[in-house]
Amino acid sequence: MVSTVDEATDKSPLIQAKNVVKSYGDIPVLHDFSLDVARGEVVVLIGPSGSGKTTFIRTLNGLETIDSGRITINGTVLADSGPLSSGKPHKPNSRSLQKVRLDVGMVFQQFNLFPHLTAAENVMEAPVWVRKIPHKDARKRALELLDRMGLADRADHYPHELSGGQQQRVAISRSLAMDPVAILFDEVTSALDPELVGEVLRAMRQLASDGMTMIVVTHEMQFARQVADRVVMMAGGRLIEAGTPEQIFASPSDPRTAKFLQSVVHPH
Repeated sequence: MVSTVDEATDKSPLIQAKNVVKSYGDIPVLHDFSLDVARGEVVVLIGPSGSGKTTFIRTLNGLETIDSGRITINGTVLADSGPLSSGKPHKPNSRSLQKVRLDVGMVFQQFNLFPHLTAAENVMEAPVWVRKIPHKDARKRALELLDRMGLADRADHYPHELSGGQQQRVAISRSLAMDPVAILFDEVTSALDPELVGEVLRAMRQLASDGMTMIVVTHEMQFARQVADRVVMMAGGRLIEAGTPEQIFASPSDPRTAKFLQSVVHPH
């Protein structure tokens, strides 16, 4: 894939989290967590519930603050430890936060669509209001994105007229409409009926093959095996091991990974 980014920038990680620590009160959620994600890489986070996966990706667009560590996204420092004397969480300044939220899209488990807007209007909303893109251009782009997601004939339908899988694909289109450099996916198929999961995963596979940088929290192991460049196993707020899907699925080095995969593939 040809990149328009200059070589120096291209070699540095697009997303860099270093020694991230996060607690809720006295409950630690992330312990000294570090992860670099390269441009165009698809990283899938796996691990048991409560292992810190969702909290981690929420720190990457400022939905959660961190207690210490450093997060850099596309060259913008989102959070940095600095002096710890204040004892306060490190909140990003509003300019950094705004820049990162323009750069990094996020798709949630719940679709969060505006019920009073059609599919196309949901996709157009942020480009028109945030990026100040003319209405006509935003609609043209929205229709292109919905078409890419297999929803060309649903553009003027309201969310309640769409299936869960269609709503989730509208949510992905909405994220793409802001031209992000990366998209975070948080268990985006877990609220769907089983027969609708495939259509959302197909859309995500297409994004991966188009070169989109993606961090995906999922329990869909087949997707992780087929689409991930790297699989990261988390447990107890720590990175337990990371490797190619072949390494992680065929010969995990940590018994916790083997146990987790056993429980997901052959649940009791």
